[in-house]
Amino acid sequence: MDILQDGAKFAIHRGPQSSYSPVVTYPDGSKKQVSLKDLRSLFPGVVYSQGELSEIGKKTKQKAQLSGLLQFVDPQYKIDDDNMARQVEAGKREVRVALQDLSAAWEAEAELHKLSMQKGSLTQRIQALGENLPELPEEDRQKIVRFDALVVQDGLRGTCEKHAQSALDALVDLKRKVEASPTFIQSTEEAQGFNNAYADFSKILVDGVNALVEELTESSEKVSLSGMELSQSLEAARTERNLVMEKLTEHKAATDQIVRLKEELRELDAKIEELKVDMPSTEAGTKKLEECLNDLKAKVTQRAAKTKTWADMIEELSDNRVEAEVELEGDLSEITEAADSLMARTGSQTATRYQKLTDAIAAKGVWDVLEAILDDCLNALRWRQMSSSTSATGGGPDCVNLSDTLGVTDKALSSFLTLLDLQRVEVMATAVPAPAISLFYCDEDRPISFDKASEGQRAAALLFMLLEQPGGPLLIDQPEGDLDNKIVSVLADKLHTAKQRRQIFFASHNANIVVNGSSELVVGMDVAPEAMRTVGCSGAIDSTDICFKITETMEGGKKAFGDRKDKYGY
Repeated sequence: MDILQDGAKFAIHRGPQSSYSPVVTYPDGSKKQVSLKDLRSLFPGVVYSQGELSEIGKKTKQKAQLSGLLQFVDPQYKIDDDNMARQVEAGKREVRVALQDLSAAWEAEAELHKLSMQKGSLTQRIQALGENLPELPEEDRQKIVRFDALVVQDGLRGTCEKHAQSALDALVDLKRKVEASPTFIQSTEEAQGFNNAYADFSKILVDGVNALVEELTESSEKVSLSGMELSQSLEAARTERNLVMEKLTEHKAATDQIVRLKEELRELDAKIEELKVDMPSTEAGTKKLEECLNDLKAKVTQRAAKTKTWADMIEELSDNRVEAEVELEGDLSEITEAADSLMARTGSQTATRYQKLTDAIAAKGVWDVLEAILDDCLNALRWRQMSSSTSATGGGPDCVNLSDTLGVTDKALSSFLTLLDLQRVEVMATAVPAPAISLFYCDEDRPISFDKASEGQRAAALLFMLLEQPGGPLLIDQPEGDLDNKIVSVLADKLHTAKQRRQIFFASHNANIVVNGSSELVVGMDVAPEAMRTVGCSGAIDSTDICFKITETMEGGKKAFGDRKDKYGY
């Protein structure tokens, strides 16, 4: 077969030499053996066999999804659907990240609470031990006060130096990125203005960052030197403090313990200050999670609306032979599975949980129910993380929403609070509804569920969809396969309008398609003795040779045709 595409001539050959795989001869004379999939991507033709259409229909029956049918509406729709599916998954990832960040903020908050309680306990112990010591002279007391103040200041010094070094490292990293910014080697006259403006911006940015790095590096060195001086002052004050403590020989055990506890307090203060610097904001984390949840909802809703639009188009293009019933938020499988995961090993009854959940969704709407469940989950997770920082037991949030929507009993709730972790909440937070799709093949006024329709009926629906669309050449091998003659007659009538929209090639043994479809060109194929396929004849349908070929090949000869005519009584 020779193909002229965009002014370039290609040749496609299939034969025993290539095991009947297509071999493409390119305009430059080079040849390449390709698969049918590659062949379809090279040329704007659509090639199917009846068996392939039946197989696609079978897969559509099994998945009950529209995505497999979208390629018969417009390839771009399938691409759009895949893109939106990826966007939904990306939205779920963003929700998980936001939830993990919020959980980390709660953990930091719990750790700060724990350290603060430890600090309070240490302070009280130090005060209690100090009350048992004899009163010191004012000069000695001031030495101890000075040492204690320097201990606190030295702890802050360490935190500040880490913060300064971290900021300087980030700025040095920014400097590397700025210096690697893109530059224009060649430029057109039209782009010169933009290039000059961008070059000015880059120069100001590079010079500014370099100057700031240089200035802050110098300042950082001063910070380090000053810190060393503070540490030296602390050591001198420590020596003076120790000399004072040695005077209290009768209370050596108490003074040694006070020194040890104050050292622990100093380390604890340093941890608290460092945690405060790095601690994420729970308010910002909550707001970010809310934004991600709203974004995920918008993406799911958008895809559902598109699904309904595509379902309507599939019905129209199939000449109403496919009926697609779409309930936009009818598929709750992801949500029920998430609820199962959330309540696993809590003693919650599956049947009760499912009934309560579906009743709540029917009454309040799926998104309101999901929000209510997630609110309880977040409150419970925060309680779990905060309670881990204390020795408190019992109590916990009421989780009224879980009781109302999932039928959780007090005993199951207690187990739920014990077993709850971040992973369970993530599953619940990313559970979303999907469109519930029911496909039917319409045999006149009688709809047949797609899973009960025959392979021929499903393939016929897809074939009619292909014929309704414009596009490149459409090649179908034996379209009459698995079709009864009633549908073949409808198909033949459809060809009169379909061939106005695109070029159609049918390899067929059915006279109804060839004759009643008003073929523009008929090619009769023969097989040579060496099993090579050859063209026996070709021409218009009203030529003598073609009429004879059709009668002999498709009708079984003139006598057989006449015998059938006599038997029908026409």
